[in-house]
Amino acid sequence: MPTNPAASSARTAATAEPGAAAARAAPMAAHPTARRDTHGIAASAGELEAAGGHSAACAAPAASEHDPIAARSGEEVTVYPLHADAPLEAFCEGLHHWLRLWQRDERPNVLQAPAVCRADLRRALVRAGQSATDRRGAFIHVRLASAECAAVVLPKRMTQGEWGVVGFRLRLDGFRLAGNSVFGTEDPAARTACLRAVVDWVAARGGRFLLLEDVETGSDMWRLAFDTASRQAIVPRGLAPRHWIRFPEDPGEYWSRFTSKTRNTFRRKRKRFPGLRWRAYRTPRDVPEFVRTAHIVSRATWQSRRLGLRIHDDDAEREWLRAIAEAGGLRSYVLFSHDEPAAFLLGFQTGGTFIYEEVGYAEHFGRYSAGQVLLLEVLDDLFTRDCPERLDFGAGDADYKRQFANETTTSGHIAIVPNAAVRGTLRLLTAATRGLRAFARHARNRSRRAAGR
Repeated sequence: MPTNPAASSARTAATAEPGAAAARAAPMAAHPTARRDTHGIAASAGELEAAGGHSAACAAPAASEHDPIAARSGEEVTVYPLHADAPLEAFCEGLHHWLRLWQRDERPNVLQAPAVCRADLRRALVRAGQSATDRRGAFIHVRLASAECAAVVLPKRMTQGEWGVVGFRLRLDGFRLAGNSVFGTEDPAARTACLRAVVDWVAARGGRFLLLEDVETGSDMWRLAFDTASRQAIVPRGLAPRHWIRFPEDPGEYWSRFTSKTRNTFRRKRKRFPGLRWRAYRTPRDVPEFVRTAHIVSRATWQSRRLGLRIHDDDAEREWLRAIAEAGGLRSYVLFSHDEPAAFLLGFQTGGTFIYEEVGYAEHFGRYSAGQVLLLEVLDDLFTRDCPERLDFGAGDADYKRQFANETTTSGHIAIVPNAAVRGTLRLLTAATRGLRAFARHARNRSRRAAGR
């Protein structure tokens, strides 16, 4: 990854007095336009201007604006509250550290970009029906003698379904780790200190949990979470298969894993789809049209009928996706039948991975295999332009994931629950749910055996 010309200067001034924030951020002002690294990550012009900008905007925040927590010996921990209704310019001192560490990360995650996290915070509050004064997030910066690390924490509300609980009403407010990881260094001590500081802050704020979503078993973050907070960690819904496509250099190598009969079926389905055309959406200017058309499809999907609307046509959705596009991470698609939107894929590309975030097709196009046809078109486009290293289908099993994946791992949510009483209650409820499900499976199997006699 190209060297950040501002990073070395910022690091040497890291111990300066808070009032020197404007001076130590100044080198970034030389970059008035977006910069992009080898992973397609960009810092927006507004973020760079805020980080390197004006003395008034970059004045050190008042002590009351910080959110101090107790640090262990040899650690310096600073917490910058992130407010949904405050401009990034008001966050300037923290923004400088945030951008510096995020861009220095080995694989910067677009979902941890400052403008993306702020927009995500606003979107989460809108979806939960909360005002900006109800909840806030935080940027947490941890400095050791040997390394620095950072994390972004955003509010999260979890109900009984997300905890894997049935038969009990449950709604808990806590926080989630943006991008499901800490960032800025691979130093184990700094990463451990950072996650520990996050858990301490969540507990101090009265949060019931810290959620890490869909973490792969055996990954660095899985080990970090259980090494740091093993007694407090719960895997709410257990483990599930996670399917991937690892893209070979030669597309023919991937397609050869399918039989000739299956490849002919793919061609036939594309040929019979009425008025087939598709469009990719990657730039900020593309966002309004993508949201509008994906929302039309979303209203006609089975997922929205059973689980609620997947894509909302509102300002919060547009702001969030626009921020992702400005950071260089948006890569989404819509399949059309003539001029009618038939299927959509909300996707992001970051750190060499294409994230299959949300997908849906209008039910009346199900007979034309709209979802599969869109996936085939998307795979062709991924192979042809700006090919990622891999595609992440996300957690959960499905026939189409098994069919197209060439790699499978396991993953699960990790909820770190600081309060012992809450943790004990959750473990009791999840155990009771597992018992109820086991009893139901046993009863079904007995009925089937009896019917087969």
